[in-house]
Amino acid sequence: MKKLIIIICLLSIFIFSSCLVYKQMTVTITFAEDFKTGLIKVVYYDLVSSDSTKNKQMEDFEDLIEMLKDDVFLLDSVDDGIYVKDRRLYEQDGKLCGTYSGIFRKLKLDDEHLKEKGEERVLQIDTDEEDVVTSNGKIYQSDDNTFIVWPKDQRKLTYTVRKTYKEPVFSLLPYYKSK
Repeated sequence: MKKLIIIICLLSIFIFSSCLVYKQMTVTITFAEDFKTGLIKVVYYDLVSSDSTKNKQMEDFEDLIEMLKDDVFLLDSVDDGIYVKDRRLYEQDGKLCGTYSGIFRKLKLDDEHLKEKGEERVLQIDTDEEDVVTSNGKIYQSDDNTFIVWPKDQRKLTYTVRKTYKEPVFSLLPYYKSK
């Protein structure tokens, strides 16, 4: 798994449990007037397990709930310049989803601060070569990274990462519904 999951997401804590993955993530960054602070919202669609055994899937779900409730994620987010105000799991269109939102200052994603190059801002995110990234900024991809570039005075950036897995993945929604 790439560090993208670890750094910017409510569900980034899922990575510590090797079987929790997502099929799609959408990030919205809205800068305040000073362009140094702002709001961030991350939404994970279709949280799944890559383990086929029911016992391991249940353990993955229980780990997810425990991590959602504890403070480790909050402390890790502060290190990345984000003060998390809201985080939750929910069902949408028959899929288990998760989200978090908060405010930021000196935002870091994938251990990289946002950069300014001339009249543009540059965001580097870790991706796999089969990931599909869309954004309202310009996208430049290599095998391991994606760079999103947008005008320095543009206050809102959105991007979506869609994952493809070679092995089957299994929904955690039944465990969510049974809680």
